[in-house]
Amino acid sequence: MAIMTTTEADGRIKATLKVSLPNPGYELHIREVIYADGKAVVRYAVESPRPGLLYPHVITEAEAFVYLTGVPAEVTAEQIGRTPGRADAKLLE
Repeated sequence: MAIMTTTEADGRIKATLKVSLPNPGYELHIREVIYADGKAVVRYAVESPRPGLLYPHVITEAEAFVYLTGVPAEVTAEQIGRTPGRADAKLLE
C-alpha cells in the first residue's frame, strides 16, 4: 500500500491510495478522512470478490483518490473492516 499527495493546479491537495490486490474481483474504497492535530488519516476498505464469479489469478493494482480539506502536515492511510454489499454514495473511486 502506498499513499501519495499532489497539489492540483487550483491548489487542492489530492491524496492517492494505491494497493496490490490478489485478483481483479477485489474492490478498493475510501471510506472517510479523519483530520486531527494537523494530520489526515485516509481510512479505506478492500472488499472481497462477489461469490460465484470467477476471476483470473493475477495481481491487480487498484487506485482511489480523495481531495483533502486544508493542508495537513502528514497524510497516512488506515485499512478498516470490510463493509458488506456495494459501495455507498460517499465513496470516491
